[in-house]
Parts: sequence; C-alpha cells; structure tokens
Amino acid sequence: MKLYILIQQLLRRKFVQYFVLFFILISIIAVIASSFEEMATYKVLLFGITYVSSFIFLIEYTARIVSAPALYPGMKTAKARLKYTFSFYGFVDFVAVLPCVLTYAYSVSYTHLRAHETEADL
Repeated sequence: MKLYILIQQLLRRKFVQYFVLFFILISIIAVIASSFEEMATYKVLLFGITYVSSFIFLIEYTARIVSAPALYPGMKTAKARLKYTFSFYGFVDFVAVLPCVLTYAYSVSYTHLRAHETEADL
C-alpha cells in the first residue's frame, strides 16, 4: 500500500478530525482573547497557542497535499497534488497556515538581516 493512501486514511479518522477541530477552536479563542487589553498579561501564552495551532495546521496541510493522489486516483501524482492545492479546501488550509509561514519567514529574514548589522549601524 502506498504511503499517501495510509496518510489519507489517517486524515479521515474521527480522532484526527476532532484534534484539528480542537485546535481551530483554541486558535479562534486565542485570537479573540488577544484583542482585549485585559488579556495583555497573557499575550505570550496566547501568541504561543496561535503559533502551535498554526504549526498543527501546517502539518495537516502538508499531509493533505502528500495524500492528494488518494483523493484523485485517476490522476498523476503531481496533478492530483496541484488539484488539491488549488481546490476550495486547499485554499482554506493555505489561509490557515499562512500566519505560521509568514511569522517564520519574517523572523528568519529579520534575524538574518540583524546578523549583518555592525555596531556603527545601530
């Protein structure tokens, strides 16, 4: 049995679906809570929850792209993955992982830029 079929079977299990749903709800609550000034003391915790949730969504999105040939068995592997990526659910998953990807990309580029600064630049 091919790996992408096993991944697709895993993604269809209720446990995985409830696990992802839990992180969707937790992420929504964390984003809403972080918008209140009263929650400023929990800012780091709320950001961490959002970041972990986005990472879970990234893992799920990657697994869905990898397992896309099981969804479209009549297509070639690359074409099936592209079809999922540009489908409605693929777009929704992409939007869910975008904050995590942008945060990581921004922090890496910022760190890289700061590494080249000298004391004269500061």
